[in-house]
Amino acid sequence: MKSKALVMGAVLFLGVSTSNVFADTPSLQDMRFNVNGGWTQGTGPGVNLGAFDTTTGLGAITYTTHSTGAGFFDVFVDEGVSTPFFNEFGSTSGSPVAGQSWEIGDSSASASSPTP
Repeated sequence: MKSKALVMGAVLFLGVSTSNVFADTPSLQDMRFNVNGGWTQGTGPGVNLGAFDTTTGLGAITYTTHSTGAGFFDVFVDEGVSTPFFNEFGSTSGSPVAGQSWEIGDSSASASSPTP
């Protein structure tokens, strides 16, 4: 009985003495839009950033088009969530479909980094 109380006391101490780890305040490093094959930096045709905070990179981006037929829209967002920026990590689940990819790291060193 005494050993159970000692173990429970140690578990309680560890649970109370640990702290949560949170990301730093997010900051938007870069944002680019591809509308029908043309890259633009900051905003693009049909893009509404009214509900988007360009300092933190948080919020909603709305894209509206009035064109008929097929079209293409893509967003590249480089969101810094910690300092220094090179210590970001993540994991994936499943496999990408044809033509799909993902990466985590320094976007300026990436072959897939868009250029306006």
